[in-house]
Amino acid sequence: GSTGIPKMLPRTRRDMEYFIDLACELQELKPSDTTALLGNLWNPTLFTGLNVGAKTVCFDVPRWGAGGLADKMRVEHVTTAMMYPALFRELMATQTPLPDLRCIILIGEALTQDDAEAHARVCAPDAELINIYGSMEFPYLLQWRRRAADAIDFATMPMGREVVPGELHLID
Repeated sequence: GSTGIPKMLPRTRRDMEYFIDLACELQELKPSDTTALLGNLWNPTLFTGLNVGAKTVCFDVPRWGAGGLADKMRVEHVTTAMMYPALFRELMATQTPLPDLRCIILIGEALTQDDAEAHARVCAPDAELINIYGSMEFPYLLQWRRRAADAIDFATMPMGREVVPGELHLID
């Protein structure tokens, strides 16, 4: 964990089904999608893609770098990807057009006007950029969504709205 103390959280089948269904809904996944698995921490990508019958492609980011990743995502017609903002920024900096990439989910830090502008340059006008906030245990607490063609009227993207209305209980 972030405190340095290893921890394990029990997950039930019901819990995982809920999590996977929520991730599928968030990305509006369909069997015709191709999801990008960009690292070993992104199990939701693998499970959500399999859940709807989508194709999942594994990418070796350290080996290929951002330029190679962009080229391979284009060849594979990747439609959805979940990544950290640092990789997103490297990918956008290649300026490789990714016309099939209709949904990018970012997690981990605030996004800026520069991020939104880069997204608009590289992706199709209707491509969605989703920034989510939460914990490693349950990342889908808050989300903020924008389309590439939307006006940019912020310096830092808002944290957004709750993904699922309800209550969060933290137990120590």
